[in-house]
Amino acid sequence: MPASSPSLSRRSLLHLAGAAVALPLVPAARAVKDLADGTNRDSQVEVGRGILPIVGVFKELVRTKFQGHVSLEYEIKADDPVPGMLESLSYMRGIAAALA
Repeated sequence: MPASSPSLSRRSLLHLAGAAVALPLVPAARAVKDLADGTNRDSQVEVGRGILPIVGVFKELVRTKFQGHVSLEYEIKADDPVPGMLESLSYMRGIAAALA
């Protein structure tokens, strides 16, 4: 990401999710994971099926004029990941298109 690009901060994500939700973030990658249960990091679900306010995250990216990339790292259902990957990417693309 270029040095001049604003990034979505952990504080912004926590604000979007609400104080009761602990968002697992990977600081260097600025990654978030959608969870079915905000107290269980092993409860990962397809993007949009969990408690993370994905639409709000994308709106915050737009609001902050984020110039980087948004990508998907899918780490669940290793025996058959393609359906979940397609569902997650379709959801993310739909939000991005609606906000464009």
